[in-house]
Amino acid sequence: MIAMLSVTRRTAVLTTLLVLLPAVLTGCTNGGSDGQPPPTPEAKQPSAKPAPAQGLGDIIVAGRAITGAEPTGHPKVPYRRTYTDGELYAAVTGYRSAAFGTSGLEAVHEDVLGPAARHRGRPPGTVVTSIDPATQRAAAEGLRGETGAAVALDVLSGRIRALVSAPSVDPATFGGSTPKDAEAWKKAQADDDKPLLNRALREAVTPGGVFQPVVAAAAVEHGLYASVDAPTRSPLAAGDPAPCENATLRTALRLSCANVFARVAADLGADTLAATAETFGFNDDALAVPVRAAQSTFPRGDRSQKQLAAVANGLGDVTATPLQAARIMAVLAAGGKQLHPSLVDHVTGGDGASRAPTVPPGTPRRVLRQDTAEQLRSALGPSETRSTWVAAPQGAHGGTGTAWTVSLARTADGRPVAIAVCVTGVDGTAPAMRVAELMGEAARGTTGS
Repeated sequence: MIAMLSVTRRTAVLTTLLVLLPAVLTGCTNGGSDGQPPPTPEAKQPSAKPAPAQGLGDIIVAGRAITGAEPTGHPKVPYRRTYTDGELYAAVTGYRSAAFGTSGLEAVHEDVLGPAARHRGRPPGTVVTSIDPATQRAAAEGLRGETGAAVALDVLSGRIRALVSAPSVDPATFGGSTPKDAEAWKKAQADDDKPLLNRALREAVTPGGVFQPVVAAAAVEHGLYASVDAPTRSPLAAGDPAPCENATLRTALRLSCANVFARVAADLGADTLAATAETFGFNDDALAVPVRAAQSTFPRGDRSQKQLAAVANGLGDVTATPLQAARIMAVLAAGGKQLHPSLVDHVTGGDGASRAPTVPPGTPRRVLRQDTAEQLRSALGPSETRSTWVAAPQGAHGGTGTAWTVSLARTADGRPVAIAVCVTGVDGTAPAMRVAELMGEAARGTTGS
């Protein structure tokens, strides 16, 4: 079922509900720790006069090193970073370049991954990520040829199971300091599609209808309506479908009824709406996983009725990263609780000793009452999915816009996984839905461990 969400003549959101996943599923800046890491297919074998063993630490995915180190023969920079499936995991690893510095996990965990660890008299270590390779590959395959991002988040632990940004780039192509490295870096920097941008964490865009569950949550939590099945006082506005007149929150969520959410916002007021958005994680300028995420925003302060109607429908000055969109779904799936998201399971020093994680797991934080969360999750329908399309501003990109899908999958051992996909420069929700379907299918054969 598809409905067009219209708040102004210039902005539209197309909402569609789909049966995305079976009842039981599976899990929009930036080698090993005991000896020389195995060479990647791209890496050269050491020369007859090898450099000291293990000059750089490694980033691990599912027990396998996705990074390595190649001796250069230059005493000032004795190692060049190599990557296995560099383009696939670039949003996870970031980059390490002899000429252009570091980003992502490479930068955050420089103390165990970089050569400085050896200079302090100890070998480098390992950073073990929470990424599931199957879900990661499915997201990357679905986003091939698109511009966007995808995130999969384990609801019960906060572990990030997939983190993909498209288009991507293999950071090994500019890992050194040769003219060829400089050429590859310059090309990536000049690319209008911004392959160096981690869209999953660092790009916040208009979320449209995927923000509407936050408004519905505010209505129930603050007693405006007793349940998602209570009729609202919402007369139709121009362009709204007939079933949206005085529709329940359940119907409004399924049809993306702009009039209902605009009226809820008017009744609750801007301050209450902003406070609820912030409990979900909006306006947090310090979120790190441990790579710093861009701030997802909801405006504070007085708003006109027109402005309030727009932000209530995820338009205007509201922005969200794909990570934040996944966190919204995760709150509903976790019975109203929220865990801090993390990309790293643990860090091990070169001496084999575990180190305290940069982002400690913490205690689940109560965002909504359990009953409210369960009502909202059920309101999304049996597929527990929400898709929306936000039109680009008039005159930009023709008739294209941004497609969003947020959904819930389950791993083989029953753990819920929140999935968020954002694809820009498209004319409907189908591209985002396709990526989410692939991720859900891939997750089916995994476990949450």
